[in-house]
Amino acid sequence: MNEHKIAKSSMQKAIRCRLACIEPFKGAKEWNREAKERFEEMTEDKIMLCSVVEILDNNILSIELFDSSAVHGRSFSINYQLVKEDLASYIPG
Repeated sequence: MNEHKIAKSSMQKAIRCRLACIEPFKGAKEWNREAKERFEEMTEDKIMLCSVVEILDNNILSIELFDSSAVHGRSFSINYQLVKEDLASYIPG
């Protein structure tokens, strides 16, 4: 395999993950459109920081996601913000 193909194929890989400690609002089975759009708004074209909370079955990472470009140099949790805006709920337990 030549270098171009190696670089191209490595750029297409993704890491499977989920947002830690939260689920769709009030236990819904799927994220609603508003939650998806707000998530994209908070994360699109931004440098994000990720903290791995747990490694789940099938090597899925449970993460807390932070916006590193937040006001006053302090990052804020996307997970917390979704709950605060009633777009997600904390998982009991």
